[in-house]
Amino acid sequence: MISSNTPDSGVAAGPGCGAQRASLHCVRCGHQRGWLSNEIAKFLSDVIEHFGRPIAPVRVRMPQTTPELRPPTGARRQPFRTSVRKNRRTNAGTSTEEKIMKNLAIAQADDGWGDAAAENSERVIKGTRLKFNDRHWTKGKEGTEVEKGTALAALSTTAALVKWANGKPIEYRMRQPGGRLPEREELGDLDECQWEVGPDGNPKDPWQNTRFVYLVDPTTAEAYTFSTSSWGGRQAVADLADQIQRMRCGRPGAVPIVELDVAPMPTKFGIKSKPFFKVIDWHGGEPRAIDPPGGEPGNGGPTPALVGNKTTTSTVTSKALDDEVPF
Repeated sequence: MISSNTPDSGVAAGPGCGAQRASLHCVRCGHQRGWLSNEIAKFLSDVIEHFGRPIAPVRVRMPQTTPELRPPTGARRQPFRTSVRKNRRTNAGTSTEEKIMKNLAIAQADDGWGDAAAENSERVIKGTRLKFNDRHWTKGKEGTEVEKGTALAALSTTAALVKWANGKPIEYRMRQPGGRLPEREELGDLDECQWEVGPDGNPKDPWQNTRFVYLVDPTTAEAYTFSTSSWGGRQAVADLADQIQRMRCGRPGAVPIVELDVAPMPTKFGIKSKPFFKVIDWHGGEPRAIDPPGGEPGNGGPTPALVGNKTTTSTVTSKALDDEVPF
């Protein structure tokens, strides 16, 4: 614990006396600094029971006007009991949880959640995986079907060339912002005799052109990742990207709320299905004035630039990320 009277040092608990649960002694000089009452001790016990043991020192604020909290030998402690009774009458009907939340000071500058989120942000797959197959959306390893009308916020997307071996991804060449994916010839593994056999009986390229879409439930903040290497899946991502760009020309920063839907896809084998992100709403973003003909960009902002031709990628191994992306 840290006493507010001596904030530069902590105190240790010693034997108690009567209504005092424990005596408090300076950890440096050993002198007594005060008492830990039964009421405060119960409060700390309730905090630990409900929230776990504190990861930072507990600060106990002692009254500055009280010169000495040591009770004289044989003295009655009626004033203290009267104060406790008064507080009990004042807080009558208040639950233990409400007392804790009211009195607990949030003094921890770092509770660790930011570091945990930063670790997760380095993963390719974030949250629950979403899959699309034959007109059906499913989620998780169990393949639970996604309810029709499920709405999610489409936060971001990225692309990668993913290398597969023995049915698992072993390397990712991620596209960096403003860059392009490398050409297939730059990746090696060009000898088809070394390729694994695909479902159709023919050698299958170990490098798959893949798209990832990161979504979140706007109500619960549950994260989802949709990954696809099919032509129809990549086209669905491209169509959503075009729609977002058109909206952001007049409303920069707008985020789409999408339903996971299905669209027909003509093929040489007939009509098949492909995933479709149906935009049902937009959140955020500030309206921007339309540029007048021959004038300067509205709101004084620069005209959006096209993506350059620079190839920029980063390499990530599945060993570091421990990801499996079953397509």
